[in-house]
Amino acid sequence: MRISNYLFLLLLFSTQVWGASENLGQFRFSEFSIAPELKIQEPGIGGFQIQKTYLGFEWMRDESLRGQIWLGSSDLLQSAVWFTPVTRPDLGISEAYLEGKSSYGEMRAGLLNVLQGYEGVSPEWALVLPASQAARQGWLMKRDYGLQFRWTTKPFFTAMTVHNGETGANSDGKFWYSGAWQYKNSNNAGVLLTASVGNTKPESTSGSLAQSQHQFNFDPTGTAKIRYATLTFFKDDERSLFLIEGGRGDIIQNDIKRPYAWGRADFSFNLGGDLNMLLRYEQTQSNLKETPTIKKSSSGGFSIWSKDRLQSVTLYGIHHEEDPKVMNDEYFLIFRLNSRYLH
Repeated sequence: MRISNYLFLLLLFSTQVWGASENLGQFRFSEFSIAPELKIQEPGIGGFQIQKTYLGFEWMRDESLRGQIWLGSSDLLQSAVWFTPVTRPDLGISEAYLEGKSSYGEMRAGLLNVLQGYEGVSPEWALVLPASQAARQGWLMKRDYGLQFRWTTKPFFTAMTVHNGETGANSDGKFWYSGAWQYKNSNNAGVLLTASVGNTKPESTSGSLAQSQHQFNFDPTGTAKIRYATLTFFKDDERSLFLIEGGRGDIIQNDIKRPYAWGRADFSFNLGGDLNMLLRYEQTQSNLKETPTIKKSSSGGFSIWSKDRLQSVTLYGIHHEEDPKVMNDEYFLIFRLNSRYLH
């Protein structure tokens, strides 16, 4: 179904609900984010694209029951690198779940955020820097079909998720289990731990690019157990970010453990007024037993925000360090408009 058809149906439903009895609840536009960007990659490759763009709709019966649907860009629904790539439309349903609340916590069911790493726990509108290499390459899942339980007792937050793993139909019949545990104090400083474990079969991984393009020691034609965890220390507020995050994982096939790891440091400094300087250093290693799989990148740029935090323009560059050297540095000009700070 085309995106225009989705919008027509949602607008029609919205009109009917607002005019109906209050017992049917309320339907409204909840939020939106638009982020067109110009990407240029050496040697002379690039163009305009849309990333982290979505339009959200929310239905709420009362404080204990609500539903949410996002129509978003395809990057919001990227599959993990282990699975056969799926071609997705530029715009489609990227999040859709029903949420019930009680005194014990929240339960969500449907297509939902899996919460892996700082980028997974933080909402898209709050992320100042572009996506990390690990996130862009699918080392961490973004969203998946499943069931999630969430508990918040400030300053602590906990979430447990049971999900398919494939960000789609459960073609291999295996489930994944993910958890997130966060402590965040009143000064917006905290620590975050996320972890995931799951099993795969050739039915879901036979076309995987994890070995051929990303140099993982992974046989997509066999069964595997995959587990990984991230640990993050951070301090964030509306004007700055200081973050250190590390991740470690294992691919287990035929009783052989094949480790990999990644890590990064992010900094966003306010230079005065609405201007921020952005810096990042990142390193990934898809096979800890093979030094040539180490990839490093240094990046930086500037971001200008409007005073109401609804608009921003970011100029950002990434220098990749690999052995042997490849001409693949990247440059971004990102425009962004979001509604979240209006709430």
